Amino acid sequence: MPGVNLRDRIESNFIPEPNTGCWLWLRYVTPKGYGRIQVEGQAREVYRVYYELVKQKVPTGLVLDHLCRIPSCINPDHLEPVTRAENIMRGYGAPAIHARKLVCPRCGANYGRNKNGRICMDCNRATNRRLWHEKYKFHRGG
Repeated sequence: MPGVNLRDRIESNFIPEPNTGCWLWLRYVTPKGYGRIQVEGQAREVYRVYYELVKQKVPTGLVLDHLCRIPSCINPDHLEPVTRAENIMRGYGAPAIHARKLVCPRCGANYGRNKNGRICMDCNRATNRRLWHEKYKFHRGG
């Protein structure tokens, strides 16, 4: 739009959601729900563009985390610069869910660590024992 600056373009295309305080983007959103806008011929994330316009430039190596967990929200107060790893761990994806587990769902024992990551030592020991017995056809009492 000629004659309209970027900030005005963004501010005329969101609607405040009264219950959460989110500012919901009304224009194009990706299949994952993130708003996009054309800036100098390039498609960019609108929440990042707006954050940098009204707050500060996102430091190198950091990403913006939606604290509200609403991807179409562009409210700068709902965004926080964090590392990519921190952003993933705050989310609801499989890596974050598994990292938050403290005890094994099968036996209730605490998780331990080995060279492959976090595992239940009790279940791992039982599995190894069963596999050893199957491999060597070792049967008790016979």
